[in-house]
Amino acid sequence: MRRSLRGCLLPLLPLLASCARPTAEVPAPVAAPPERGVLVISNANSPFWDAVDAGCQAGAQEFGLPARLERNDGTVPGQIRLLEQALASHAQLAGVAVSVLRPDAPGILQAMQQLRAAGLPVITVDSDCQPDARQAFVGTNNVAAGKALGAKLATLKPAGGKVCVFVGDPSAQNARDRQDGFFQGAGSKFTVAEVYKDDTDPTKARTNVESALVAHPDATVFLGLWSYNGPAIAEAVQNAGKAAQVTVAAFDAEPNLLPLLEQGQVAAALVQQPYEMGRQAVGVLKALSSNDQALLQQLTKDGVADTGMQVVTPETFAEFQKYLTEKGLKSS
Repeated sequence: MRRSLRGCLLPLLPLLASCARPTAEVPAPVAAPPERGVLVISNANSPFWDAVDAGCQAGAQEFGLPARLERNDGTVPGQIRLLEQALASHAQLAGVAVSVLRPDAPGILQAMQQLRAAGLPVITVDSDCQPDARQAFVGTNNVAAGKALGAKLATLKPAGGKVCVFVGDPSAQNARDRQDGFFQGAGSKFTVAEVYKDDTDPTKARTNVESALVAHPDATVFLGLWSYNGPAIAEAVQNAGKAAQVTVAAFDAEPNLLPLLEQGQVAAALVQQPYEMGRQAVGVLKALSSNDQALLQQLTKDGVADTGMQVVTPETFAEFQKYLTEKGLKSS
């Protein structure tokens, strides 16, 4: 017996309806949030920060926390801008370390306070500010460093003399501490002839030395407080034919200072440990962000991680160069 088409299709309708229903979408896998890391902000841009960066990467491996360095352009607005950018991306950060360009600049301290209000640990590295604006300081005891360099100059020039001082910004905490420490260590036979500010401008750093040679022909010591000042001083003094009259003392050991120190054009350099600054800054921020009190006590004492320093002279240069080679560094 022949069945109608309608009769044949009726049993298939439930099956056809089930095929027409949309299938439930399988949710896409949720990407894991990026691992929070440490941000280090410099005060300026010089080879000194290459060694800090190398230390940061060593610290990232040691403490299991990604780290990156952002280099400021040597200006207060530039440092404020980097701090504001950090605030905008604070959810991706475990902490911030900043080398404070000017501790008397309210914009810098305000930006640091805003980061802390957002729940981020904030410390200083290399250049400090007032203790209530940060949770720890990682770097050199700059007063002690200045004293050590001053004491060395007192042995090299026991008669003392007038001193011309060169620095990017004399109001920076590390600059003030180094200068004060230097004259404490050198003693009363050494006096300030003039302090020259260059605003981290390499050309101005060089012309300041040339101006000082003219303005203070009786000055017998030229002191460079920031890393690039030493090479600028030594080269200008050498070109002016004044190497026999002027003794050059410097802080830090940039690549172009090393041959000058080895050859004796720089009589003494106070060398910090920027590699350790980077490494220990990551460790301190790891401790603060994870509330690891044992690690914090291991790295700091009374809120300070003293990374150490040494005075290097032409006589001890070979030993210092060996240290750089072992660490794979070109400067310190």
